[in-house]
Order: sequence, then C-alpha cells, then structure tokens
Amino acid sequence: MLSLELCLAVLETEEERAEFTDLFERYHKLVLYKAGEIIGDYEKAEDVAQEVFLYIAENFSRFRREDHRKVTHYLMMCAYS
Repeated sequence: MLSLELCLAVLETEEERAEFTDLFERYHKLVLYKAGEIIGDYEKAEDVAQEVFLYIAENFSRFRREDHRKVTHYLMMCAYS
C-alpha cells in the first residue's frame, strides 16, 4: 500500500506537507493505475508509485508551484519509466 506518511516524513514544513498531501491525493490513483497498466502486477505497481512520490517529496521545492498539467505529465513519464 502506498504510504503518504513515508513521503511526508521527508518534508520540512507543515505548509509543504499540506501541499504534498493535496498533490498525492489528486494523483496517486492515476500513477498507480498507469504503473499497473504497464507492469501488469499490482504489488510492483505500488512499489513504482511509492518511489515516484518519494522522489517528488524529496525534491518538492521543484514541484510546488508547477502548473498541474506539467505535474501530471511528469508523473506519467515517471510511471512509464
């Protein structure tokens, strides 16, 4: 199961945690679906999605203010990788 808490642990401020939570809630099903579609294994797709969101949390300063279309595109590219 995807762990939002794991991702939140790497963020420094409450504001970042709130913004990341919004991003996670908006996109986690889409990333999980796309990863599962590509891999064909739900457990492995969860691992991929977790890695994608953990990377975003670790580099959140680059994603915080991006246009949501750019974020969606980036997330889909990560899921395909």
